[in-house]
Amino acid sequence: TQLTTNLPRTNWSTYHELGHNSQQTYYTANGSYKIWEWSTLTEVTCNVFSFKVAKAYGIDFSLLRPDKGAYEQLALAHVAKTGAKNFDTDFPTDALSSGNFSRLCMFIQLMECYGYGWFTELHKKGRRLERPNLNDQARKDYFYEFMSDYVRKDMAPFFQAWGVSLSAVAQNTVAAKYPTKVTETVWNYNIIKRIGAISASSQQTAGPSINLSNGITNDFWLSQNSSYPVSLVFFVGTPKPDLVTPAKDLAVIKGVTVVQGPNSANYARQVEVLVSEDNINYTSAGTMQLPQNTTPYEYNFPTGVKRGKYIKLIIRTGAGTAVALGEVSPIFE
Repeated sequence: TQLTTNLPRTNWSTYHELGHNSQQTYYTANGSYKIWEWSTLTEVTCNVFSFKVAKAYGIDFSLLRPDKGAYEQLALAHVAKTGAKNFDTDFPTDALSSGNFSRLCMFIQLMECYGYGWFTELHKKGRRLERPNLNDQARKDYFYEFMSDYVRKDMAPFFQAWGVSLSAVAQNTVAAKYPTKVTETVWNYNIIKRIGAISASSQQTAGPSINLSNGITNDFWLSQNSSYPVSLVFFVGTPKPDLVTPAKDLAVIKGVTVVQGPNSANYARQVEVLVSEDNINYTSAGTMQLPQNTTPYEYNFPTGVKRGKYIKLIIRTGAGTAVALGEVSPIFE
């Protein structure tokens, strides 16, 4: 059937309505209250289940919506903004519900980067809740505290990047339990391309590393004028369940696609690619000589597929003192 072969876009309404049935509510004699989903999320988190099913069957997330992931670009542009942000009001309202799907990206990022198990644990905890969260701020704080407990780090930077308001009381409570704040820029993870820039050993303000995975071809990452090598680290999600290493759920990667930046004076030349399970121990997958043009270059690892959660690019030589890249994408098996 369509449900098991699973192209959820065709059967979107079924998953959407089943998702509404699964949204948690706390019932009391005085009324009912959402447990953790604040009011903006009514038409957002009901769609998580389509992504969970797609994940289980290894379906490309870009197939889930007719706009093929344009909402993801809105989401990444939102988290990249500086200054005041509001998760609840900053996204557009249109016929394709782009705003709600942009908000949904926040939850899929957490699933892709920390595993899908937290969503199950969140609902288990909700069923044991002894008193309701009576307002939206209480629900936001509840979710923030839950995710911090699950990751065992203070997740405030993640929610602040998305513009989710957190009370001072909740932040003080979490900070007392977890002095270390999350350092991985999970909010930059592109759920469609399944890659997110985590760190760059060098970059200019005008060319941040998020530009490498935002799906926009007319921007780029640019290093400082400095000596080589220059390194970039990316987190990659798992496009389908890993049957060989299920306990680790590693991505099966067979190569990378790289697009040079727009200026030939900043082209990269020799680039080594490495893969890691833990962002500590890396294994070389090969060294590529990038063409000196902006045509997307596909590099298939000469020694076969690698399993991991992180990709590191070490740019050893380039055309100039600063180097620029436009886009980087993993090639999954």
